Amino acid sequence: MALQSLFAQLLIKIQEHIKTQVPEIKWIDQDLGQLEWYQERPAVTWPCVLIDFSQTNYDAMPDGNQWGNAAFTLRLGFPSFSPSQSGAPASVKEQSLKYYELEHLLYVAMQGYDADGLIQPVTRITASTERRDGDNFRVRTLVFNTVFEDSSAMDPVQNVGRPPVIIDVSFS
Repeated sequence: MALQSLFAQLLIKIQEHIKTQVPEIKWIDQDLGQLEWYQERPAVTWPCVLIDFSQTNYDAMPDGNQWGNAAFTLRLGFPSFSPSQSGAPASVKEQSLKYYELEHLLYVAMQGYDADGLIQPVTRITASTERRDGDNFRVRTLVFNTVFEDSSAMDPVQNVGRPPVIIDVSFS
């Protein structure tokens, strides 16, 4: 079955884009709380990017379609980092600041990205550091914004004879 959901299609396109443009990132996934809910260590490979479509507002268009204004979050995660204090050797300090360099590469890759015309070019709207209690992971959060037209509810092809969506929750 071909994916109909804009967000399902967009997640796959963003994953592939980041994998191609920023190969230093080793794990790209939906944000399902991997950095919060774990026993010994998160189930990711470092550095990682976790994607979430955090908020979308919709406006009605005269033809029945909708105009969406969407924000999505990229959480860039790193394991423990080296000291960057002023007395640290330059090589240690440089290592400790690599997450800023990787964040910059991620920003450059995403700024203006349009997912092959699926959405309007994205724009970074915020970047911040998460406060982490109980672990020493470094997590930088980048929020991007885009707009898109959603005509899927008005498309008779998508709304006639649609097979049911079955979600398998069994674990192997």
